[in-house]
Amino acid sequence: MARQINCNELTFSMYRYAHEMKMYESYYREGKWDQGSIVDFHNISLSPAANVLNYGQGIFEGLKAYYSQKGHPVLFRPDENAKRFERSAEKLAIPTFTAEMFMKGVIEIVKANQEFIPRSDDGRCSMYLRPVCIASDEPQRAGWSGQSKSGSPIMYGTGYAPRNTHQGVSKNVIRR
Repeated sequence: MARQINCNELTFSMYRYAHEMKMYESYYREGKWDQGSIVDFHNISLSPAANVLNYGQGIFEGLKAYYSQKGHPVLFRPDENAKRFERSAEKLAIPTFTAEMFMKGVIEIVKANQEFIPRSDDGRCSMYLRPVCIASDEPQRAGWSGQSKSGSPIMYGTGYAPRNTHQGVSKNVIRR
């Protein structure tokens, strides 16, 4: 059941009813990513020896979904996030989760959580999406672990972003 979301009370934080939302999961097994699916929001279990914890083999992105003035859900520059996610996988020796796969996951998660996107007349509020990819298995050797939990993998709505959230913004560092 969706809750009434008051834009004036939003902070940049995890939605306290996130357990009501859906997330997108995809797994890398037997040399390829699966098709991915929408599932109920849930915790994940990791070994203390997981590559993501010991070698930092993980990727994250962040993007906003909001309603346009015409009343349609839209995303802010998802193609840029998709390209960056793909490049990050290559740099971290993670099997490529392509930009096309990323976009498919993002679109599916927005559709599955459309009722959680806050509405405002001036577009000042949005649902913040957090695509992550983690190497979740224990290492057999240094390098890519061979399996991963998610590609556009675990994608979920973390919470909401009021328009004027500028905490910790650096004008001298640009991620490429």
